[in-house]
Amino acid sequence: MTKKTFLLATGKINPENKHLLPEYSAKTSELMIKGGGKMVSVFMVKEAIFGENIPQTLAVLEFPDVESIRKVVDSEEYKAGISTREKCFTELNYFVGEQQ
Repeated sequence: MTKKTFLLATGKINPENKHLLPEYSAKTSELMIKGGGKMVSVFMVKEAIFGENIPQTLAVLEFPDVESIRKVVDSEEYKAGISTREKCFTELNYFVGEQQ
């Protein structure tokens, strides 16, 4: 059985530009779905129990494989939104995970 591959995105929202987030998120989600991804869930972190550098957001997307994720983030369409992404977030991280 093939293990599922996930894109885990964590971020800290720039409060000065949070108004840009809905448009950026919609465009990015559209590209991820077009690239074979399926949105699993998006979370807003409410409270930290312990740890440092806690993100405000966490998004989980399922993909067929890591190559599909790389194709999306390496695409010209995705790269065209980088300047908006940099305005929306003070920090954004993408991680690839496998379901255990």
